Amino acid sequence: MNIKLLKIRKIERYLYAGILTLLMFLSAQVTGHREIIFPEILAILTGGWIAKRQPWNTDKFRIWLLTTMSALVGVLLVKYLPLGIYYKVIFSFLFTAISLVVFKTTFIPAIPAGIFPIFMNVETLVYPLAVGIMVFAIVIGQYLLEKYHYRHKDKYFPEKINQKMMSKHWAKLFLTFSIISIYPLSQGFLFWLSPPVVVTFAELSNTMSPNRKRLLKIWGIMVTGALIGTIFRFLLNIYFDLPLIIAAILTCLFMFLIYNKTKILYPPSAGALLMPMILKPQDVIYYPIQVAIGLGVLILLVKYLFKTKI
Repeated sequence: MNIKLLKIRKIERYLYAGILTLLMFLSAQVTGHREIIFPEILAILTGGWIAKRQPWNTDKFRIWLLTTMSALVGVLLVKYLPLGIYYKVIFSFLFTAISLVVFKTTFIPAIPAGIFPIFMNVETLVYPLAVGIMVFAIVIGQYLLEKYHYRHKDKYFPEKINQKMMSKHWAKLFLTFSIISIYPLSQGFLFWLSPPVVVTFAELSNTMSPNRKRLLKIWGIMVTGALIGTIFRFLLNIYFDLPLIIAAILTCLFMFLIYNKTKILYPPSAGALLMPMILKPQDVIYYPIQVAIGLGVLILLVKYLFKTKI
């Protein structure tokens, strides 16, 4: 296969991911249901469509099932658990952690699916329904991209996952998360632990992750995504009062250019990019600052607390 064709197909993968993201925002605008907007969709698209190989050891069914289940549990916790946000977040984290162990997969983007509705106080079942439909479209699209050789065909290797060791790792991760989240969640610094930050924390806690060797770059691309999303939302949508969908389109285009230039395709940064699009106007300006602080602290923790291979 020639280099020119590979470049064309790479551009097409970016285009397809952008179109699906655009459809998500368009659906929210047409129906009036803002809870349809799930920022982590672009993160899953980055790993499942744009990247040559997905960074998770999983299959398509598990991608759909775990994301949809976590989204549903997150909404049910908001609706029926009469406790504060701290308890809802850690219960959501625990549910997803157990699910990952039971289903023998490393598909950690399921974590934000459960935490996001808690942060945004989403009670309607429109959210998990929308997540289920969008993720189903992603796995179908991934199948087609693989079938027609637009990207590498990903395989699931359950034999590479040791459930006993994985259980110990997630137990330690849950305990650590439960402790470190007390202060920010009780003091209202929610975006120290925004969903993209939490999934980064979980991913980097795995000492086998290649991203452990470039922690500063991961921090940089995450903060860059948060900054870009904030700037475009604030200037275009809040200041100039342009439709949110325009801010989202230009934000994605800008971030895609950065991905292509830096060669750093880190899926959670795509989630960090779109988070500002659904925040209250008064919260937008503080978002990248909190992401920078929260992620910086968590990176230091995973570097020194998680050293055992799983």
